[in-house]
Amino acid sequence: MRFRVALKQIIHRIEETVKGDFALKRYFNQLRVLAQLRNLEHKLKEIVMNSVAQYFDDEKDVGYMIGREVEQIKFVTYLLTETDFDDEKIAKITGVSTDFVDKIKQKLASQK
Repeated sequence: MRFRVALKQIIHRIEETVKGDFALKRYFNQLRVLAQLRNLEHKLKEIVMNSVAQYFDDEKDVGYMIGREVEQIKFVTYLLTETDFDDEKIAKITGVSTDFVDKIKQKLASQK
C-alpha cells in the first residue's frame, strides 16, 4: 500500500517541477524502468499510467510495438495452422501484409 502512495507522490512531484514534454517523458520512462526492475510495472499501470498517458504515444513505444508484433505472429500462426484460409485472407483478417504471413508460413515449414 505504501508503494501506491509513493508512486503517486513521485508522479505528482515530477509534474510539478519539470518543464517541457521532453524532460517529462524522460522522467516517466525512467520511472517505468525502475518499476520494471522492482516488479511493480503492473501496479504502476494501475495507479498512474493514466495520468502520464498524455505524454506517451503507445504506437511509438518500443514495448508496445514488440508486444503487438508478438500477438500478430501468434494470431497468424493460429490461422495458418487451424484454418484453410489463404495468405491474402489471413493478411486481411490480421491487418498485416501477405509478406508477413508468408514469412510466418516459411518459419513454420522450417520447424517441421
